[in-house]
This record gives sequence, structure tokens and C-alpha cells, in this order.
Amino acid sequence: MSDYKTVLDYGADASGKSDSSQAFQKMADDSSVSALIIPSGIFRIDNTVNLNNRDVFGPGKTRFGQDTKNISYITTGRLKNDGDYLFKNQGPTFDGMTFVNLEKGGVLDSNGYNSRVSNCYFETLGTAIHQGNILVNFRLEFCNFTSVGYGIRQTKEGGLNTTVHVTGCEFNSTHNGLVFAGQLRGSNIRENIFEAMDGDAVLASHLYNNNFQGNWWEGHNGHDSDRYPDGYPCVRVTESQQMMQNFASANHVSHNWQNVFELEEEGRNGGGMGGVTTDGGTLRIVSCVGKAMHLTCDGLSASRADWIGSDPMVIRAGRAKGGGWSQDLTLRTGGAGGDGGHITIDNYPENGNGGVFENSLRFLKMVDGEDKRYESLHLERDGAGHPQPGLVGRSELEEGHVARTGVPAQCYVCEGERARGLEAFTKIDRGTEGEVSMAAVYGFDNPMISVTVEDRGIVLDGITYDKGETWNHSDSRSSRWLTLHFVDRQTGQPKTPKGFWLWFNLHTC
Repeated sequence: MSDYKTVLDYGADASGKSDSSQAFQKMADDSSVSALIIPSGIFRIDNTVNLNNRDVFGPGKTRFGQDTKNISYITTGRLKNDGDYLFKNQGPTFDGMTFVNLEKGGVLDSNGYNSRVSNCYFETLGTAIHQGNILVNFRLEFCNFTSVGYGIRQTKEGGLNTTVHVTGCEFNSTHNGLVFAGQLRGSNIRENIFEAMDGDAVLASHLYNNNFQGNWWEGHNGHDSDRYPDGYPCVRVTESQQMMQNFASANHVSHNWQNVFELEEEGRNGGGMGGVTTDGGTLRIVSCVGKAMHLTCDGLSASRADWIGSDPMVIRAGRAKGGGWSQDLTLRTGGAGGDGGHITIDNYPENGNGGVFENSLRFLKMVDGEDKRYESLHLERDGAGHPQPGLVGRSELEEGHVARTGVPAQCYVCEGERARGLEAFTKIDRGTEGEVSMAAVYGFDNPMISVTVEDRGIVLDGITYDKGETWNHSDSRSSRWLTLHFVDRQTGQPKTPKGFWLWFNLHTC
């Protein structure tokens, strides 16, 4: 029956008029009890109580100090300075009490290993829970903090805090919530409220492999607009770029708080959340050094902070550790029963050209030490900037040698409905036997041309650039009109074929 004794059995004063610390200490020193049971009442503790690893149970917390009849309401008349604490060396469970009016004093100089603090209310005090070394498998659950300096305060620099779980707590009108002088790894910060604060919600030297889920940040009263023009970081590290491999989802961040889980804008990845986040409907994978990948319903994009160098975005299939197999990379549009869609290559729409693709499709074809050779294809424009049909490019060979290459435009020229691919031409003139003159939308400039005649016995007899719109230079032939000359192979007389195939590049880079 000794387990059911309360601090009243050891002389505690439930009226709060006298110091009950001696009664609390006497019960904690009694080897016949495993837990301190604290009934409802007001208890004043003026000297630190060493709990000797005993559990502590009270009847439950108040809500913003509204009910003092059925709770353990604990205060002090003496322990009001920074570094003063009501209790130390608690057991595995510390539950169900209300602590008020300690000024700068604290509640618990904690045993940081395998402990749970739950269902407590802290108001008007300095530090609710202090740990001078590290926290491991420590749980803070369903507690409320109002007008406190620190919710949790871990003070050993360089300490490695792991498996700290803070769930369902509210930090309202407080200075700091969870502050770790050392690292915080492998921990869960879930379903908490950080509201009307003027310091840090979560701060550590390093944040690695943590889970931030379902938290609510609303209103930062001490926002430093000069240092943080976009809002105070909802999660912060003291060591630069040491926020890595964390996960975050379903968090709400507003009113002078900065959402470091999201940071969607270009050039804003530096110092942001490292790891995987899903806030705002975007799956975001970001490193600690300013690189990020975003997956949204509208596409996949890579971004980087302004201060970091650019790297290519790589999409790779079939990677295996042993390297013994590979897999094709497929770009697929549409779905079952549908017509599919196009695969479009464009540029960023706000780059001044409306999104028109102006760069190259480039293939790495040779590596010689640091030297790399490429073959590239690009859309071509004439000297006036007008677009031309087909693709042209260059192929780098041995050092100092470059071959011009291209993907030609193709068409079938004939009379009637069988003609194909003639949209590059504004007019085709067959008025003279043996001649087919073709006017391009823009001028030919040293074109590469191949012609295959459909009719047997008719051959191509040369090409001229004419119609009074020819600009001849020492090293080029330029004209909007192209005339193909055909003759009968046997007689040599001009003869127009019924049809022929034409491959051409208007420009050859």
C-alpha cells in the first residue's frame, strides 16, 4: 500500500502558505515508494528536490491557469533565478502538474535519458526543462508553455541529442521553444503549435534526419526584418548549412515566420531544409549547399542558390550497385484509350524570347582526360533571326577538327494531293519544262541539298539561285529562290519529273 502514499503523508502543505520542499524530498528519499503522488492543491517549493529517479504523478494540468481546484499547482517563493530548478533527477515519467510564477527560475533539471514529460502546464518562468548534457529517447508530450524563456534548453555545445520526440505541445507567447546547443538527430517534432513567439521555435547546431510533421507556426513577434527579411526561420541551425536529410510534411507557417521547408523561389535554397519535404504540395529534395529538386503536378525542376555553381540535371535509369544491368529511359505521354501528347522542348518562358528553345541537344561522344568532345544539334535562324526548318549542328572530332552536321527538312514535291512537307516554301513554279523553282519563307544560305527523282530516266542537272533575289558573296550563295534543273538522261533535253524527294538544310551553322 506504500505506493499509494502522497506528499501530504510526508507533511506537504496543499495551501501553498508554507514551503513543502522538505516533504517532497522526504518522500523521494523513501525507498518504499517508486513514485511521488501529488494531489490537487497549491504547493510551494523553495529548495531543489532531488527526485532520486522517482516518477512524479499529478492529477493533470490546468488550461491557461483557469482551474486551480483540481490540479497540482506548484510555485516557489525562492527559486526564481536563472539556474534555479524545482526538481532534478526525475524518473522515467513526469506527468500531470502545473508550474507558475517562477520568474527566471526553472522547473526540471532533467535526467535526459529514457524519460517522458507529459500533460504539464508551464507559465511565467525561465526554463521549463533543462539538460546540461544530452537528451536521448526523451519525450515531451501534450504540454503547454506560456510566457516561458525556454521549453527545452540543452546547453552542452557539441552534444549529440538523438531520438527526442516532442508531440502535441503548445508554445504560446513564449521566447524560445526547443533550443539545443548541440546537434539534434533522428528526432520527431510533430503536431505542435508555435504561436506569438519572439525567439526560436526549434534551434540546434545541426539538424539531421529529423521529422517535422503537422506543426503550426503562427505569428513571430520578435521578427528581425534586417537579418530575416522574409520572416524568422521556423526551424534554424547555428552552424551554417547543417540542415540535412530531414523530412517535413503538412506544416503550416505564417505571419512573420519563414517556411524553410518550402522556399520555392529561385535562388532560395541556401540555408534551407536539407532532405525531403512535401509542404505546399511540392515534393522537394534539397541539399545543405543550395541545390534542390522539385516534383510537382506540373513537372520536375532543379534549382540552385545564387552563390552556387551550375550543374546539369541528370535523369538516369537502370542504376545498379554492381553495374551488371541497364534499362532504357522512356518518355511516355497520354494513357490508355487516349491520344497521348507531345514531348516539347522549350526554354524558361520569361527569358526574353517567350520560351523558344535556343540551346543545343548535345551528345557526349568522346572523353580524353579532361577534354570532352560533343555532337550538338540546334534550331537554326537566318541572319535576321527568322526561324528555319530542320536542325543543324556540329560534331567535334579530333582536336582542331569540327564537322558540320544536321537533321534536314524533307519533302516530296509533285502535283496533286500526294505532295508532302512543302510548308517551308511559299511558292513552287513549274512553268518552264525541266525547271522547278521554289521560293522559301526565308533565304537559302549555302544549303546542303539532296534530290532523288521518282521518274526513271530523268536526272538532276544542277541548281541555280535566281529570280532576281540572289546575294552572291565570295564564300556563299544566298537567295530566297532555288531552281532545280532536270534533263532526260538519254537526250539531255529539259524534262520535268512527275515527282521527286528533296532533303535540305537552309543553314549549315
